[in-house]
Parts: sequence; C-alpha cells; structure tokens
Amino acid sequence: MTTTIEMPTKVAAGDTWSWGISASDYPAPTWSVTLVLWNTETRFSIDSTDDGTDHLIAQTAAESSARAPGVYQWKAFAKDPTHRFEIGAGYLTITPNVEGARPFDTRSHARKMLAALEEALEQLKLGVKSYAIADRQWTSRDIPELIAAISSYEMKVYNEDMADRSAAGLKRPRNIAVRFSRE
Repeated sequence: MTTTIEMPTKVAAGDTWSWGISASDYPAPTWSVTLVLWNTETRFSIDSTDDGTDHLIAQTAAESSARAPGVYQWKAFAKDPTHRFEIGAGYLTITPNVEGARPFDTRSHARKMLAALEEALEQLKLGVKSYAIADRQWTSRDIPELIAAISSYEMKVYNEDMADRSAAGLKRPRNIAVRFSRE
C-alpha cells in the first residue's frame, strides 16, 4: 500500500487550502477521503474531491476563514459505502486570519507567561504585597521563586526564537567571548 499525503504543517485561516492525497489502494472515485481535524475546543472535517485517481482536500478562502486558529490533530480516512480505513495522521497548525475583524494575540504561551511574570515582579518591586497569575499567587517574600519562574520562561522563549530562526534557514547567533586582562 502506498499513500502519499502532501499535507502542510501550517496554514492560515482565510487562505485557500489545497493538497493532494495519493492512495493507490484507495483510488478515487471508488473511494473517498475524509480529513478530520480536532483539538480541545473544536472538530471539523473536510471531504475530498476526485483528482483523477487521487484525492484533493481543499477549502476556499471563505471556508478557511471560519476555522479557529490553533493546533489540530488530524486523521485521514479512506471510505467506501461499507468500509473505512485510516490512511494518515498528524498535526496541523492554523494561524489567525490577519485580515479578519477579530483582534488576536499571536504570542506563544511562553511569551504570555513571561510578560505576566515580569509584570508580577515589577508590581512586587513597587511595593504591592501580593500578585496572582492564574491559580498561582506570589507575595513580596516569594521574589526568588518568581525570578526562577522568569528565568525558566526566558529559556523557553529563547528556544522558540532559535527554532524560528532554524525554520527560516537562519543560523544560531554566535557568542563572542572577550577576555580583559591587565598587563
């Protein structure tokens, strides 16, 4: 059995989506393919159209603009009137429609947490006795714990930045060591 799914890992809501599925054991039009996508908040499916003996998964710009941004798990199923077989699975990230009417925050969880933790530290330094983020609460005596949390999220943000640089084909920045000495 040979199945080739030319599925991207990231698409934007509001763009036209189109990718092919070639499944030699499940040729169109005898078989159809349904792509099911879900996450903790939503689930939707896209039915294929025939492209010779291959299958075409497509969404118009109007259809994709209705899709909520997020990371989705997906599975592809080949179906006929009496059978269903899973032929592929993976993950797809849907990014926000930048032309959409709704505002959105594209920062990652790590960046949002880092900003909130830094704000909490500033408030504690300004004399506020306590600060809460989600279900955690800090008081002025917990500043070392807060600084440790900030350090942890700074590393996560740094790792995200390095992954983005790598994905863009850029090299990691080099550190240049300098030593000063008295002669």
